[in-house]
Amino acid sequence: LDLTSEAFEEGLYALRPEWQMQLVQLMAILEKEPSILRMVYTEESGSKALARRRIGLLQRQIAEEWRSIGGRYRLDIETRIETKRRIARKTRPIYK
Repeated sequence: LDLTSEAFEEGLYALRPEWQMQLVQLMAILEKEPSILRMVYTEESGSKALARRRIGLLQRQIAEEWRSIGGRYRLDIETRIETKRRIARKTRPIYK
């Protein structure tokens, strides 16, 4: 499951409503066969603290939803956070 900050309310930890509704579909997909859910969150602002908080809360939310539907196997959830810092580079002329 690849996520970016676009899936979350701006500056907050909550998923946007349209993404929240996708969790039902995710549960249906996970129910089909034993799986490991791998979540990769790319935070474009470079804020690792925000990224950790968001992915941690989402991981707990998915685990709670899985338990509430009586998931038929142990769902392992792996997470990874990537950050992209947008660094403005100045081009300098090269003289020989």
